[in-house]
Amino acid sequence: MVHLRGKSTILWRNLIVWLVAALLIFPQIGYAQDALKEYITIPNTITDLSDVDECYKPSSCSGYQVDSSHPCFSAIDSVLFSKDQKTLLRYPNKRIASAYVIPDGTTAIDENAFEFADGLQMITLTASVTDCLEAFQNPNSSFVNFHVLPENPHYSSVDGVLYSKNQKRLLVYPRGRTHTHFSIAEGTEAIGDSAFYRCDNLNVINMPDTVSSIENDAFGAMCCLTSVEFSKGLKELGDGAFDLCTNLRDIILPEGLLEIGEQAFSEARLTHIHIPKTVQTIGSDAFSYCNLLTSVYFENKNVTIKDDVFTSFDAAAAEETFGWKGKPIVLTMYVYHGSTAEKYAVANGYAMQYLD
Repeated sequence: MVHLRGKSTILWRNLIVWLVAALLIFPQIGYAQDALKEYITIPNTITDLSDVDECYKPSSCSGYQVDSSHPCFSAIDSVLFSKDQKTLLRYPNKRIASAYVIPDGTTAIDENAFEFADGLQMITLTASVTDCLEAFQNPNSSFVNFHVLPENPHYSSVDGVLYSKNQKRLLVYPRGRTHTHFSIAEGTEAIGDSAFYRCDNLNVINMPDTVSSIENDAFGAMCCLTSVEFSKGLKELGDGAFDLCTNLRDIILPEGLLEIGEQAFSEARLTHIHIPKTVQTIGSDAFSYCNLLTSVYFENKNVTIKDDVFTSFDAAAAEETFGWKGKPIVLTMYVYHGSTAEKYAVANGYAMQYLD
């Protein structure tokens, strides 16, 4: 028999204690236990979704495991769901699969359910899904195609793009597509909130004359967008419709347009704007920080112009404080005598040229 003495005895004792502790503790921590498999086992003591995100590593998860006795969560094919399986909570973003079918019976999808699921390209919506837009509008999703079963009463798909059931409202353009040009389907009447938000690959958008409404943030933060061909039937541009489209250079606003929303073109690279006679209201900050803007033509003598429509950088302060280099707007407004645009130009110190 070998006797352990001195420092060796202490080392062996510490090793045994550590091994015993590991055997007792690691089964309670599913991620540590299954680290090689990258599975997350959620114990019954974790009942809040934020704790799942904080305590484990969903960013490198291949699957979820949940005991049937768990009070709040369940799993279907290693995908995390609410207990009643009506809400899809987290899809394993390291799962090796290019397509996924939402289980029938699921009605809602958490807004972060598919975040960073880079390999997932096609998603199929079954008949029961009614609440999913925020999940699919997440800029960190990578879908290339949406497929909607014809039995779904709320949604449909056109060439892999998510639409309302009647195909008159475009809801979500897949964020993972690499196309640079896109033509919106004929018959589309509205571009939904955030439908193209941060679709960074698109340079050019063409829309049919059936489109009458571009809703809030519909094309927001599209950093590569340079050109838009507007519908001749366009009536409304929502708040932030093209906000943060920092390479958008040329636009022709159509006759018939009634309203330009707040921050509609904020930070675009526009140099000239012609406001059609039909426009009744221009929202606050609609063209704010368009620092290359030099001329604006106003055809409607009574157009309502909200505050700070043409706000620009204080270039010196911006460079000193943040290191930003830019120049303030040096703007000439082309107006009619006695018009609201003339009053706005005088009140804000802009140069004027008269159209009459």
